[in-house]
Amino acid sequence: MYQSLLKENKLHSYLVEFDRQVQDTLILTEEQMRQAEGITDELKRQYQLEWVCRMNNIRSRVEEIVTNELVYE
Repeated sequence: MYQSLLKENKLHSYLVEFDRQVQDTLILTEEQMRQAEGITDELKRQYQLEWVCRMNNIRSRVEEIVTNELVYE
């Protein structure tokens, strides 16, 4: 696939589109996990450190999930 895209001069556009897809999936999955786990702006206002810890945990899990599903598929 790499060689084909490279020969057809489509590698850059493919990678740009793939990056957009990955970023969109990261954002969507993170938002879904935030809602499922009840991480709200109210939590952020009242317990900032707790909010940061929980968001970092979600981001790590989301990156692992998306990487496994999209990059290594």
